[in-house]
Amino acid sequence: MKRMNGLRDDELIRQIESRIDIVDIIGERVELSRRGNRFWGLCPFHSEKTPSFSVSQERQLFYCFGCHEGGNVFTFLKKHDKLEFREALQYLANRAGIDISRYQSVRPSAKGARDNTIFEINQEAARFYHELLMSDFGKTAREYLLQRGVDPETIEKFYLGYAPDDWRQLEEHLLKKGFPIEAITESGLVRRSQRSDLYIDFMRNRIIFPIHDLGGRIIGFGGRLISGEGPKYLNSAENRIFSKRFHLFGLYHGREAIRSASEVILVEGYMDCLALHQYGIGNVVATLGTAFTREQAKLIKRYSETVLVMYDGDEAGQRETMRALEVLRQEGIYAQVIPLPPGIDPDNLVREKGKEEFLNFVQNNRVTVTEFKLQNYVKSGLTANLERKVEILWSLFPEVDRVKSVLEKERQLNILAHRLNLPEGDVRREFNSWKRSRSSVGSIRNRNRVFRNNRKREEKPESRHFEERLLVRMIADYDLYKRIKEELGIDTFSDPSVRNLALTFDCVCSTGEPREAQDRFKEKIVIDDELSATWARICMLEEENPLSAYEIDDYFKHLMVTRERAQWQEFGAQLAEIELNGDFFSVLRSIVRLGNMTFGRAGKEGSHESGKET
Repeated sequence: MKRMNGLRDDELIRQIESRIDIVDIIGERVELSRRGNRFWGLCPFHSEKTPSFSVSQERQLFYCFGCHEGGNVFTFLKKHDKLEFREALQYLANRAGIDISRYQSVRPSAKGARDNTIFEINQEAARFYHELLMSDFGKTAREYLLQRGVDPETIEKFYLGYAPDDWRQLEEHLLKKGFPIEAITESGLVRRSQRSDLYIDFMRNRIIFPIHDLGGRIIGFGGRLISGEGPKYLNSAENRIFSKRFHLFGLYHGREAIRSASEVILVEGYMDCLALHQYGIGNVVATLGTAFTREQAKLIKRYSETVLVMYDGDEAGQRETMRALEVLRQEGIYAQVIPLPPGIDPDNLVREKGKEEFLNFVQNNRVTVTEFKLQNYVKSGLTANLERKVEILWSLFPEVDRVKSVLEKERQLNILAHRLNLPEGDVRREFNSWKRSRSSVGSIRNRNRVFRNNRKREEKPESRHFEERLLVRMIADYDLYKRIKEELGIDTFSDPSVRNLALTFDCVCSTGEPREAQDRFKEKIVIDDELSATWARICMLEEENPLSAYEIDDYFKHLMVTRERAQWQEFGAQLAEIELNGDFFSVLRSIVRLGNMTFGRAGKEGSHESGKET
C-alpha cells in the first residue's frame, strides 16, 4: 500500500485491526442486538423500522440489506462520522492505544518537507498577527472588531489577527525565526517588490482571518482592510498548499454543528460566518471571496446533502446565488435559498434579531430553487402575457422534474400555477407535454440510424451470486485461486464489481507471500469505499450459503463445456466464410486447427478416464 503523508498505513492498519473490534465501535453509535453469529440494528444510513443493518464480528464487516451500505470499520467512520480516511485512522489509533508517531517515515519526501515548512510559516504568521491584535499596536483593529460586534471569545476561537500598516514587519519576524526567504515568499505572505530588490509584506493594515484545512492546519489567510485605499477583502496568494477553490472558511470550526444539523448555511463573507458562529449557529461556511466552486460543493457533500444559500440581498448577491445553485445542482446536492431584503446581509440580520428569531426567519423563509427563480421572474416583470408565462414554466420545469417526491412535485406545480395566475390543471398538462417532448428527442435524432441494443447484458441473478460466493472462497483458498487463474483466467468473473475485487486480489498475490495475500487484499481495499461495500455484501451472503467442493467442480466443468461450444460455433462460422471465398490456405489452417481441437478434447477425456477406478 502507498505511503500517505509519510505514514506506513499498511502496518498501522494491521495493528489497528488486531486491537479494535468493529462491534464496539458501531455499538457506540447504533443499538445492536445479537442474532446467531451476527449483530443487528436499525440502519444509521437510512430510515427503517425493521433492522436490516448487520455487523459480523468474525469478518469485522458491516452491511445493510436495505440501503446496501457496507464495508469495514474505516468505511463506517467515514460515512457515519463524516471523517476523512486519515482522521479515521488517527481516531482508531488513539482508541487502540497506538502511538501513530512510531509509524512516521524517517525521511519525509522533499515535497513533504517543503509543504511542512509552509505550514510552519503560516502557523508562526498567525501567532504574530494574533499577538499584534491583542497588543497595544492592535488597539485600532480591536476597536473596529468591537464596532462590528465581534466579541473576545470569537477572536480567540477563530484566532483572528492584525496585519500592521508596515511594509516589512512580518518578513523581518519570520527571518528572525530562521525561515529562509525562499520559503517565506513561497508561502505568499511576502513578495518581492517590483520597484526595488526588496521584499514586502502582502497583508497590511488588515484584520486577519486564518483559513484552516479539515485537519485544523492553517493553510492561508483572508484580510479585511481597516481603512485607506485598496481592495476591501484580500486573500493570501495561492501556493503549494492553498487554493481558494478547494476550501471554505468556517468548515473546520463548524463540522460537528453541520453533522448535527444535517444541513449547511452557505454565506458570502468572513464577517457573516463569524457573526452566525458567535450567536451559536455553527453550521455555517463562507466562500473565500470568490464564486462558489464545484470543489467547494464536493467538500460540503462530505458532511451534508442539504445546503441553504444565504447570500446578500443586493443584485450582486442574487446573481451569485444563481451561480451557486447551478454548482450545487451539478454535484447532486439538494439546495434551498433564504432570500434577504436588499441591503441586508446575514451579519446584520442575526445581530438585529438574535439567535431564535434568526432561526425562525430561516425556517419561515426558505424556498426551493423553483420558487426562488420564479420570484426573480415575477420581480423582473416578465409575467405580463401568456406567452411569457409559458416560457417561464418551461424554464422551471427541469427544476420541478428533479424533485423525487411526487407530493413535492405537485406542490411546486401548484405554486407555479398560483404565482403565474394560471389554472392548476393547465400547468399540470403543460408539464406533461414538456416531459413528452423531452422523451421524444432521442427518438427523433435516432430515426435514420440502425437500431442497436445498447443495454448491458443482463446476468441471471443466480449466476452473479455464484460468482460472488466463488470469489470469497477463492480469496480464502490460495489453491482455488491458482486453479481459477490457470484454467479459467481471473477475468472469468463477468460482474464488474466482482471482477475488480478479483483483479485486486490477483495483484497482491503477484507481489508477495501467498500466506499473506488475504491480509494484503483487505489492506488494499480499506481506502476504497465502493470495493469495501461490495466485499462486505458478498461476504455476508456467502456466510449464509457457502459453496461446496462439488458445486465448484461442477462450475468448472460447465464453463469449460460452454467455452468449447463457443469455439466450435466460431469454427463453423469460419468454415462457412472459407467456403464462400474458396481460399485454399485458409482451408489448410482450419484443418490443422480442427485437429488440435479434437486432439485436445480427446486428451482431456483420456486424462479424466485414467483417473477413474477400473
